[in-house]
Amino acid sequence: MITAIFASAMFFCGISTQFETTRYRITMTGIGGVAFCISLGLLATYPVALE
Repeated sequence: MITAIFASAMFFCGISTQFETTRYRITMTGIGGVAFCISLGLLATYPVALE
């Protein structure tokens, strides 16, 4: 699941360069940034096996 969220973040940040207006670029970069922060939060809360 985290891999899909990371991929979504990269997609939104990558697609933001294709828009001509600044508003759409900032919006897509913001969505990508939020997705990235969510995926980092999920990754940080995963349990670690201590064997």
